[in-house]
Amino acid sequence: MIARKRLDIAWRDLAFGILSCFRPGGEKPDGFRDDTSLTCLSVRSGFDLFLTALDLPQGSEVLVSAVTIPGMPHILRKHGLVPVPVDLDFGTVSVSTSALRAALSPNTRAVLVAHLFGSRMSMDPIFEIAGEHGLIVIEDCAQAFVGREFNGDERSDARLFSFGPIKTATALGGAVVFVRDDSLRRKMTEIHESWPRQSRISYLKKLFTFCLFKPLLSPAPYTLLIGTLRLLGCDHDALVTGSARSFEGGEFFSRIRCRPCPALERLVSHRVRTYDESRLARRTSSGRELLEAIPAGLAFGGQAANHSFWIFPVVSPAPEEWCRRLLNAGFDAARSSTSLGAVDPLPGRFETNPDIASNAMNAVIYLPAYPEMSTRSLGKLARLVKALCETCG
Repeated sequence: MIARKRLDIAWRDLAFGILSCFRPGGEKPDGFRDDTSLTCLSVRSGFDLFLTALDLPQGSEVLVSAVTIPGMPHILRKHGLVPVPVDLDFGTVSVSTSALRAALSPNTRAVLVAHLFGSRMSMDPIFEIAGEHGLIVIEDCAQAFVGREFNGDERSDARLFSFGPIKTATALGGAVVFVRDDSLRRKMTEIHESWPRQSRISYLKKLFTFCLFKPLLSPAPYTLLIGTLRLLGCDHDALVTGSARSFEGGEFFSRIRCRPCPALERLVSHRVRTYDESRLARRTSSGRELLEAIPAGLAFGGQAANHSFWIFPVVSPAPEEWCRRLLNAGFDAARSSTSLGAVDPLPGRFETNPDIASNAMNAVIYLPAYPEMSTRSLGKLARLVKALCETCG
């Protein structure tokens, strides 16, 4: 059985994190070697911190990529702000310029754009519109890490990178936030220092948990795991996906409003400094190989110019049936490999309805495509997808 995802962390990195839990705190992480950055517990933590320091007027509207994690609109609403979805181009998953202009109103104060699925959109059209209307630009790069060659667009007011459990170069948590304005970054730092510190013990437990979880994602153990769960009548999709997510349970804001422990800061820095970009090249190659072998127009974002294939979403006319048949053939495709979803439209504002994004996310499944898969496995998966297109519509 081919697992839906492999953890992008080596045993030596896990060992580094575990040993870091027993070292005293101290040095500032220097993974990106940039004085404009701040290491946070998660992207959600960094985004909440940025909005707290920014203190926009209540009722201000923030234009948001129509596909994002639900935590981002939730945080905006907590700050009294209104998230306004901006639809995407299906082929490139870039924010649609026409949809962005249509969503503007006198209350618009900022725009939050997300680079999706491992792709990177051009930011030039965003800055053209932002410049015309005096908008703050927040760049969500959580799914777009490709090593130190890409730090986001330096014109952005804030740039957010994630190192959560299923991300590229994972540290099993943590985020790096770049803030362009010095005074705003100092204010964020002051607020951040007032937050409680993440427990070193809780992070150590997470590291040991993933030490147990990592071997299960190899084909033979994963086959046994899925077979056992199915015999027991358990929902393996919910179990596998939920085990890799952060901030499950508990009060959301009390969980994100914490500083990372020194061990997490060190592991984030270590992962950025030492990340093996050859794995990224192999992942991109695997994604391209699969993309070229399946029917054109099936992959959501398949036409993106810069794509590292962090995940591989396709839109199916029968997503549940596809997942079932792929699983029976040995490929654990998923409906919910991530917490990504479409942002709800504003009532009465039909120009903000994200129809392309909503329709795609209602029918999306995520195919496994990563460096550990052989060319033979990728070829078999492509043939299965072609057959499903012919038999399931």
